[in-house]
Amino acid sequence: MSCKHFEMNIYVYDELSVEERNRLDIHLQTCSTCQALFQEVNQARQLIRLVAEEKAVPLNSAKLTGNIMSKITEPVKRTWAAWVSELLMSRSSKYSLSTVSSVLLIAFSIQSFNYSMPIKKSYVMPLANAVILNTKLFRERFYHSKEKHALFADCRSPFQSAKYYQDCIKNKLK
Repeated sequence: MSCKHFEMNIYVYDELSVEERNRLDIHLQTCSTCQALFQEVNQARQLIRLVAEEKAVPLNSAKLTGNIMSKITEPVKRTWAAWVSELLMSRSSKYSLSTVSSVLLIAFSIQSFNYSMPIKKSYVMPLANAVILNTKLFRERFYHSKEKHALFADCRSPFQSAKYYQDCIKNKLK
């Protein structure tokens, strides 16, 4: 096997099986680079264990604990939004708001029945003053104007002059 495979095993030496450890130990006896890497990894592991075993003791730990406890026991200041939310979510306000809305609905419905407009008779206008809309004529004129615009659409160009546009229309109308 190559040193690369053994280097990977050096990092996980503690998790290797007995056979793999024996193979790695044999390789470490013959390869000086792998042996140097193995020593570095072992030193790093030992430093990590030492640091992990040390317990951090903060300076003035009693003062720190006192500050934390004072913040815990300090009453929470409510914002106005929280106060309004609690007010609206209370049981009594729910009942009172639903009662008020029901009363308003009843009042508006009674008012709408009392003041409903009477039905007026339609007034017949004399035909002389009336305007008659001819939809057929309107449609024909509308579609004719669309066709005219579509007919000259290829004459329009922002890059051509007005003279070119006029000549194009004359040619189409011939």
